[in-house]
Amino acid sequence: MKKTLLLLSILIGVVSTANASPFKRVRNYFKNRKSVGMCRQKTLTRMSDEPVKKISTHGLVGCTALALITTHESGEQRVTMSHYPPDCQLKQTDALKQTRDQLASKDPSRAQCLVVLVPGEWTRDSEGEKVFAPKDHALTHIKALEGITHVPPIVSAYDPESRPRNKEHFPDFQVTLSPEGATWRSCGDGYRTHKI
Repeated sequence: MKKTLLLLSILIGVVSTANASPFKRVRNYFKNRKSVGMCRQKTLTRMSDEPVKKISTHGLVGCTALALITTHESGEQRVTMSHYPPDCQLKQTDALKQTRDQLASKDPSRAQCLVVLVPGEWTRDSEGEKVFAPKDHALTHIKALEGITHVPPIVSAYDPESRPRNKEHFPDFQVTLSPEGATWRSCGDGYRTHKI
């Protein structure tokens, strides 16, 4: 009986050790990724010697997503992403300004970029041409965001009524931090990758 228990414990030890590798890979996969839910803001930092990291948000059906991306000469990269519905945009702007102020107080030499993903709609421009543009409430929010960084925000509008159904496995908005630099992509422009 003791020999059977000993063999069984050795076998369990071998099996658990053999299965540790997949669990470790899954843990490492999620360690380098963050997902931002609605009415939330999260920050992801990548040091120069770390692997690629990604932060994303899903379910933008009329909501606004923001990403404040900062880089430093040392190679450190940081992105703060938020996802808020239209009735909480003031809260979103205030939270982002607070994050910006914290970063500036630590190191004013950081390069900063703000990417804003807003709901859009089809409308007519001054010449009567049909154009896709941010909705009116989104324009008000974009105006409130001016001055958060030294450069104007990068604005991308998406159509909440016709988001691509065949790309549901893609996040609506994603920022990737890598040794080559920061990139972003969104449902607002067909998931093309943009370098920052």
